[in-house]
Amino acid sequence: MRHAGQHDLLRWVDDEAMMERFQESCRDYIFYKRGHRGAQKHLNEISWIFEDCAAEWGTLPSDEFSAGRFDGNMNDTPRSSKGHKDYYYPDEEMIIHWLRRYGGLDEPAAQAARERYIEVKREMRSFERQLAQEAQ
Repeated sequence: MRHAGQHDLLRWVDDEAMMERFQESCRDYIFYKRGHRGAQKHLNEISWIFEDCAAEWGTLPSDEFSAGRFDGNMNDTPRSSKGHKDYYYPDEEMIIHWLRRYGGLDEPAAQAARERYIEVKREMRSFERQLAQEAQ
């Protein structure tokens, strides 16, 4: 929800209905014993990047906030998989999945939310570049 709020997506959400759908879907838990090469590949890649960053920084993230930022950066890194013909961003796919499944969005609303999400990311990156230039 924080991620959706940061990307101006809450206008598509009725939060009470969404939480009811979420709670309803979480009543039963099922565990499956199996491996998934794609998931393992993703975990191995993140582990390699994490180890590289820790070696460069000389330390692990120092607190929960830093670890959360690291995690957010990893999920904002393009990926490829058999299920997608092009590269995709895991954070974008997760939030659109959440809005469809728990927010009750139909496909046109999900597409509008995706477009706004991409637009806000572009605005944020532009602002960050502007701040970096002003700092020089």
